[in-house]
Formats: sequence, C-alpha cells, structure tokens
Amino acid sequence: MEVIVRRFRIELLGYPKHTTSILFIFSDGVPTDGDPLPIAEELKDSGVYIVSCFLTNQNITRPRKLFQKADPQWPQGAKLMFAMASSVNQNSIFVESLLEKGWEVPNMPKLFVQANHPDLLNEFTQIIVSLCKGADWTSGGI
Repeated sequence: MEVIVRRFRIELLGYPKHTTSILFIFSDGVPTDGDPLPIAEELKDSGVYIVSCFLTNQNITRPRKLFQKADPQWPQGAKLMFAMASSVNQNSIFVESLLEKGWEVPNMPKLFVQANHPDLLNEFTQIIVSLCKGADWTSGGI
C-alpha cells in the first residue's frame, strides 16, 4: 500500500488537480504486512476512489447490492475491505449506472463488492471501467 501511495503521488503530478483516480483492491482482506487501513484513508483523503473487492469462496452478501455499513456477521477480512472502500454520492453517475442494471444501492454506499460471484464482479467492474473510459474526470468525481 505504501508503494501505491508513492505511485499515485508521482503519477498525479502530471494531471490537472481535480483528476479522478481509482484504485481497485482485490483481496481476501487478511493483511500480511501491517494494517492497510491508515494508508487507504490517506489515499481517499488525497482524492483517490478505492473500489474494494473482497475475494472469498463464501457467500456473505446479496448479489447486486452495495452497502452503507458493514454487516456484523461478515468475517474480519470483509470488514477491513469494506472499511477501505470509498463512499459515493447517491446521485453519482456510478450509482445511476448500477441502478439501471438492477442493483440495490442505499444512500451513500461504499464501493465494496464480494468477489465470489464472477458474473456480478464482471458487471460491477465493467460499469466502472466504461464510465472511466467515457468521461472527462477532470471536472468531478464518480
């Protein structure tokens, strides 16, 4: 995560100040080299959106649903991945796109998804990627 922070700092020097940056994190949420949460918070504070995908073989979330808060029944890895994810505004283009696809989206959801559903993970990431490719992100966020 420390390498990622340095890389974002270097890369963003060449872009306009309000450029939107997105980091995808795919993990089981079990850190092997320290607590990544403070670094994730630093990234979010610097304007980087974090999309967090929890890798698991267990079904802990309902398909096509984003969450506003962590479920107390989730494993610690899922809770950490949820905590690292960015929140998005309800009227963002990202939320609008998910709603069009039939996703359940609460007010101020986090960009967190469970990655044991390959089709849903693909749909989720494709929406983000297509929005990134087709938008001028220098004037706002997702």
